[in-house]
Amino acid sequence: MRLEPFLNVSNGPEAIDFYKSAFGASVLFLIPPETGSTIAQLEISGATFWLADESPDHQNPSPETLQ
Repeated sequence: MRLEPFLNVSNGPEAIDFYKSAFGASVLFLIPPETGSTIAQLEISGATFWLADESPDHQNPSPETLQ
């Protein structure tokens, strides 16, 4: 079994740029924001994780929204 974290963020493209710049992340999968919501799978040194724009309609707020 394999587990991968899933992060809800307030700005997907900005978060992707941050992880690429700060940690050298590679984008493995991307649904761009033109579709309505960014969804991406990233990899950092062999570790993968997902991130997506928050979706309050689906009870998936970002930490910023919860503050």
